[in-house]
Amino acid sequence: MKKFLLLLYRVIFIIAFFHSAAKAQTIRIVDGMTGKPLELVNVLSFNPEMLSISNPNGEVDISEFTGFDSIQISRLGFLRKWYTYQELTMYVSLPLKLDSLSFPLDTFIISSTRWRQSRRDVPNRIVSISPDDIAIDNAQTAADVLQGSGEVFVQKSQLGGGSPMIRGFSANRVLLTVDGVRMNNAIFRSGNVQNVISIDPQSVNRVEVNYGPGSVIYGSDALGGVLSYFTKGPKIYTTDSQAVSGSALARTSTANQERTGHIEINFDGGKWASLSSITFSAYDDLLMGSNGPSEYLRPEFIVARPEGDTLLLSNNDRKQIYSGYEQINLMQKILFQPNKSLKVKYGGHFAKTSNIPRYDRLIEYEADSLKYAEWYYGPQQWTMHNLSIEHSGDSNLYDGLNLTLAYQEFKESRHSRLFNDTQRLNQHENLHAVSLNLDLTKRLNKKQNLYYGLEGVGNWVGSTATLLNVNDDSKAATQTRYPDGSEWYSAALYAAHQWRFSREWTMQTGIRANYILANGTLDTTYIKLPLSQLQNSNAAANGSIGIAYKPSSTWQINFNASTGFRAPNIDDLAKVFDSEPGAVVLPNTTLKPEHAYNIDFGILKVIDDVLKIDVTGFYTILENAMVRRNSTFDGADSILYQGDLSRVQTIQNASSAFVYGFHAGYELKIGRHWSSVARYNYQIGQEQLADGSWESLRHVAPSFGMFNVSYKRKKLQIIAYAQANGKISNSMLAPSERNKPHLYANDQNGVPYSPSWYTLNLKAQFQITTDLLISSGVENILDERYRPYSSGIAAPGRNYLLSLRANF
Repeated sequence: MKKFLLLLYRVIFIIAFFHSAAKAQTIRIVDGMTGKPLELVNVLSFNPEMLSISNPNGEVDISEFTGFDSIQISRLGFLRKWYTYQELTMYVSLPLKLDSLSFPLDTFIISSTRWRQSRRDVPNRIVSISPDDIAIDNAQTAADVLQGSGEVFVQKSQLGGGSPMIRGFSANRVLLTVDGVRMNNAIFRSGNVQNVISIDPQSVNRVEVNYGPGSVIYGSDALGGVLSYFTKGPKIYTTDSQAVSGSALARTSTANQERTGHIEINFDGGKWASLSSITFSAYDDLLMGSNGPSEYLRPEFIVARPEGDTLLLSNNDRKQIYSGYEQINLMQKILFQPNKSLKVKYGGHFAKTSNIPRYDRLIEYEADSLKYAEWYYGPQQWTMHNLSIEHSGDSNLYDGLNLTLAYQEFKESRHSRLFNDTQRLNQHENLHAVSLNLDLTKRLNKKQNLYYGLEGVGNWVGSTATLLNVNDDSKAATQTRYPDGSEWYSAALYAAHQWRFSREWTMQTGIRANYILANGTLDTTYIKLPLSQLQNSNAAANGSIGIAYKPSSTWQINFNASTGFRAPNIDDLAKVFDSEPGAVVLPNTTLKPEHAYNIDFGILKVIDDVLKIDVTGFYTILENAMVRRNSTFDGADSILYQGDLSRVQTIQNASSAFVYGFHAGYELKIGRHWSSVARYNYQIGQEQLADGSWESLRHVAPSFGMFNVSYKRKKLQIIAYAQANGKISNSMLAPSERNKPHLYANDQNGVPYSPSWYTLNLKAQFQITTDLLISSGVENILDERYRPYSSGIAAPGRNYLLSLRANF
């Protein structure tokens, strides 16, 4: 018995010894500035060949490198280091620190080809909004994430809104994707859209802004650019144990009495992992600033009462009454990784708002009185289920394969009632979307890569409408916004080729073929339209060619020429709606795709490792543009619609347009802890009118930009910044904008214009402990009263914010 116990003790000792020895071969790699763990660090030996990659904790097992005398530690954006195995073992008990490059030109991007690429090999302008940028900005919505970057202009018709404008294009001419799945659907309109707010900013890991036509990879709608949101994913820290981690956030701000709470939990099961998150936000009516145009004030509002509508005077005309709303977001991610070459991912998203008041309509006047007693969006609901399979291997067809299947459901509604009218118009839309993407990559040789794939999309639209008598709750059916049961389909094949024909030169080309089909039955019950069937089919081809020239590690010169297209969707072909006061748009089923032709030229230069300069110029021509034009119905130029005599309009391929402009920016490092960043965007655009004259293009934003100075040391980060917009005079406003005087200030001649403005802001965050982060700030310090171009709601006045994040 004693011999058995002695043997057992020896076995246990040997197992424990080897377990501790194995564990002792794990090192932890961190950012030398912040101390945060670094994922995806390459630990590499060339002779003999061996590669390991750090996990999300920055940990990597070096036991397989035993005895090696030349081991490279590298990650894009950081200085490389070389060690012997013996030297690396010194970091078993303390972290190995990597120093970041001041201005790395060589970083990863994904949105160019759907595959991870070096930024140095991509010839067009792509901007990444990083997790650190998102954290310090502390934005309320996913639209505010874009606005805060200084890279994208965002229009808001109401507080629960946010329509990005890129290079003179917006709405259904800018493509939104979430984790690689297109969010644009058959009822994305040409006006302003607010679907981006369905994305939870607390769950966003990073955003890539791809400027210019991206139709080769993404298809229809990618004219002005592609906004790619990448949400957080589950983390596998080890392969032989289980662990639970997570974080919680609470945030408040004063301008709209924001209350936001967020919690996320990650479960690591070895070969599989799960990430669950929930976010709830509530916003009261927004308070505008004290200093600015009086036209933006809200002196009166309407209260709906059983005995009738009542017009009341506000006791605080800076309070934008009927602007608040609430929102909830849920996310569930699951990752299964049985081996290094296979990943199976599931992503589930759910977002739902409360009713969202359409503020720009609630401040519209008719004669001397407010026009609408009620105008609000019903709960906006978005659901997405996304299943992807990623496989890497050395086959004849591919080195990497990604198959993505997605289902989405969109629910939205519009509700409007005129002042002292008993009838409320209720319009409900319910859209189902499915998509399939197969993306493959193949390394042809040391210098050439091939990216290719296919895409299929199907949309099914449900649309109903009723008139509700608010006095007796009686209902009657009425004209729907879209043909109920209409369908929209798209199928495409694409290929892109990258050729590094020398260390200095890289060329990337691409081509895509598309086929689009739409059909449905038009409702002729209430408006006797001249046809009852919607049938529209189109083919479109587009391509791109770009060259990146890198004469040295501190220079990059890009040239890119590309085409893009937007196929008519159900909103273009068959919608019935009031486009602006006194106008109604009727269906036109004969539309063809519009095409964009674009060239870019960009220069990036790093000087003495302390200054990076980035300048890009562009010119875009839009042909066969789908625009609203006056038309007739049954020989008449106007019809009675929703109680108003309205000018008849249709969407027509009746225009050409052009946009040109430039982006300029710098990043400056001042010593070890100080830095400064500036961004400036300028664009001019015009479209041809029916009489042959040229006028300003509606979605061309004014010049805009930002400037900041930041201090970062160990646990503390402070950033002071300014944001600014240029002026758009009355003569430079698009004709459709001149018809909305309630949105604008008046110039010295008493006509509407969009004034210039700027804000000063200050934000800070402090890492109290490794698991506790406090953030605070004040936005619009000078309490300016301003309204961004084309927006229906004034921006927040002076806004104090405070948040606390705890990790566990």
